[in-house]
Amino acid sequence: MIQKGWLSVCFMILFLVQGCGYSSLYKNDVKVGSKEEMSLVKETSSIVVKPVKTKESKYGIMLRNNLKLLLAPQGENETKKYSLEMKMEDPRTIRRGIKKDGSASIGSLKVVVRFKLKDMDGNVLSEGTVVDYSNFNILDNVYASEVSKDYVKKQLMNSVADELYKRIILYLKK
Repeated sequence: MIQKGWLSVCFMILFLVQGCGYSSLYKNDVKVGSKEEMSLVKETSSIVVKPVKTKESKYGIMLRNNLKLLLAPQGENETKKYSLEMKMEDPRTIRRGIKKDGSASIGSLKVVVRFKLKDMDGNVLSEGTVVDYSNFNILDNVYASEVSKDYVKKQLMNSVADELYKRIILYLKK
């Protein structure tokens, strides 16, 4: 008796969720080469990615280039419909894993990027903030620590670009 009750409750929930227009965030129902995929590629390639406003221009350039590759893998479209503005706070290093002598053995990096997707008239269509963290080892050799920190910053730029791409795709799919 109890099993039949749970079974009917599960079916009821299934029908309610199905009727509300729910779809999985990462559902990949776009077929390769389909009209929907081609229109999405056309939309994303019509986005002008403006230079990132930041003090560390090297990482701003990296973020912009990574995002441009994701948005327009075949090259930018001639007709521009949207512009993307980004402002990145300087990646902050937080020292963790404090040793007995007071030095740190682990560094944590935090990257914060604020973005605005606008149409060509300047109306804000979508805006938000992307925050990402990563850790690196602080070694006795200063050069090795800096190389490790630089590598982590590059990985963070890839990760932030990927998250921005997903958010833009979600907006364009509406």
